[in-house]
Amino acid sequence: TVCYLTIFFQLVGGNEWPTFTGVCEQPGDWCTTQCQITGGSGGMCNKVKLCICRPL
Repeated sequence: TVCYLTIFFQLVGGNEWPTFTGVCEQPGDWCTTQCQITGGSGGMCNKVKLCICRPL
């Protein structure tokens, strides 16, 4: 469930881009939803099912 999400931050060019695990396996577009909640424009799941947020 969404309650068990782990949030990771990676430094990219001095900016922090949030990533989420556990949302790509959920039905619906939880990746984009979680990214929009954190202030991004949307999100995309990669091959290892890591949700990567896009900046506004």
